[in-house]
Amino acid sequence: MCLFWVAGFCPVWADPVTPTKLQTGHRLTAALESRGSLDVQDAPVRSILLKLQEQSGICIVVDRRVDPSQMLTFSTELLSTNELLRQVTAELPDAVISVNRAFVYIGPTVAARRLRTLCENHRSTIFRNRRRFDRELYRKLSVARSLAWGDLASPRDILVSLLADVGLTAVNPDAVPHDLWYGARVPGVVFAESATLLLSHFDLTFRVDADTAEFTIIPMPDIVLQERRHRITRRLRAAAEQQLPGRFPGVDMFWERSGVRLRATWEQHEQIEVWLSTGGQGASER
Repeated sequence: MCLFWVAGFCPVWADPVTPTKLQTGHRLTAALESRGSLDVQDAPVRSILLKLQEQSGICIVVDRRVDPSQMLTFSTELLSTNELLRQVTAELPDAVISVNRAFVYIGPTVAARRLRTLCENHRSTIFRNRRRFDRELYRKLSVARSLAWGDLASPRDILVSLLADVGLTAVNPDAVPHDLWYGARVPGVVFAESATLLLSHFDLTFRVDADTAEFTIIPMPDIVLQERRHRITRRLRAAAEQQLPGRFPGVDMFWERSGVRLRATWEQHEQIEVWLSTGGQGASER
């Protein structure tokens, strides 16, 4: 029996009374730089990641295709949470991490590398169509809330419940395969992130008809990119034209008079923004 699992399944407690709030947004970014260590011997990866969540206050989501019982041994010095997560993930077959607004996802390489971009694309699409949505429906789609369910929940039932909560109608809910998941809680996610996260475990995504409020599940496209324009100062123009293609091979770059339009992943756009904001000193693509 395949089980989806999320480190958020166990609440993080600062003391017996008050639960520690799991970090989102800029606080999550800062929490990734908090320092800690691992000292475990033949421990299942699920317990290791729960330990890291407790140390950092970050919700760690692990894809259903990752074996939670894999045994690992670690003894590290003080490292950033980001580096600890990457070291643990490096021990898992075909897995990498994706840092999102409210959680860190660990899953198959292809799924992880398109997840944040897909979340942002869906957020952007809903925002662009905001005047076509019913006002109350758009409000519910835009409000961040916790996504939660109990043990042995079916992902199909979780999705249908999520759609009912915001006021969308599922056209083809049976497109979600039957599965049973551990209970979990992912805090501070808007609808675009919740639905994307649920469906990505099956290589599925969705479209929403703003006029009819219908939600249709569709196959995941092979390539998920985001088109965005970056302004480039005159001082950096020559360096950008010379260095960016080499630093980000394979990214489509359309040079314009005062900037460049790119079709890239969300992470690549973020790295290019860092390169531009630091005068050409940002890190290359990871």
